[in-house]
Amino acid sequence: VCSLQCAPDQSDTWLATTSDGNLAVFRFDMTSGRSELVVRHAFPHSGTLLAAFSPSQPSCVVCCGEAVGRGLVFFNLDERRVERSLATMDQVAMSLSISPSGYLITLGTAERLVKVVDFEEGTFQDFTGHSDAVASLAFSPSG
Repeated sequence: VCSLQCAPDQSDTWLATTSDGNLAVFRFDMTSGRSELVVRHAFPHSGTLLAAFSPSQPSCVVCCGEAVGRGLVFFNLDERRVERSLATMDQVAMSLSISPSGYLITLGTAERLVKVVDFEEGTFQDFTGHSDAVASLAFSPSG
């Protein structure tokens, strides 16, 4: 498992991703202890898949990593398909974080780059100069 996240505002909905490029979204019933697979999607490339629910668009999952390639994809859970792609990188992301507002996405790479992407516009800004691979990113709760 590469990513595991509970949906904002829906404590019974979870996503999990794998190192072979699979996304699974499931609902977990705390009372019975049972889970139900809601969506399963295999991305075209084999490799690590990172994903996170969008706080601003509940039916959207933002995905990146080796399984996606160089960029970001926005997976629509209702339609069960990739609805938008942003190929804004010349490197594959190894870390992902979305601001609590859902309007900023950060990606980190093995090549010591942090890229901040505007969710709506697709514009970005690069931050270089890190001393090592950017393996983890996080926003403060206030954004």
